[in-house]
Amino acid sequence: MADNYLERRYDEVCRGKSQAPVPHKPSLDRLLRGNVECNRFDNAYSVHILQMNAILSVKEHIHCLRASSAIVASPYLGSLQEAIPSVFPDGYAPEAFAVVGSEGGADPNLDMALGALAQTMLLKAVELGLAGAVVLDFDADKVAAKTGVDFKPLVLLAFGKPLV
Repeated sequence: MADNYLERRYDEVCRGKSQAPVPHKPSLDRLLRGNVECNRFDNAYSVHILQMNAILSVKEHIHCLRASSAIVASPYLGSLQEAIPSVFPDGYAPEAFAVVGSEGGADPNLDMALGALAQTMLLKAVELGLAGAVVLDFDADKVAAKTGVDFKPLVLLAFGKPLV
């Protein structure tokens, strides 16, 4: 043939020459190494709402959460310094948060489900080139009032570019 189709196809199949490279996905080991607690964030970088939506979308992939509509997560872009005093050093506080809570009643597996969701969100952040931190010391009422969520916040995750 005039376009050497058979020769090119022979090279692809027999010699292992491929036209399109396969994109490299980060391994779980790389994600776990990058998933270190971060308490200093680069304020020159603004986390985009699309990045936050990608982080929050992992809820749909966690098997124990699929049937449960009790766990809800909401993104918040802005400062929460008054609700999380002295957690982050001045000038290095993040301005992107995932507020996670529950709308349902008491569930004996709620703590495990929240832990799985938080860890998976942190891994997704690393995949996107961000860092995250679980905020343990926060005022749930102030967080709910500031973010406008209609559920009681149980877990607060902070995201941003790590300051290296």
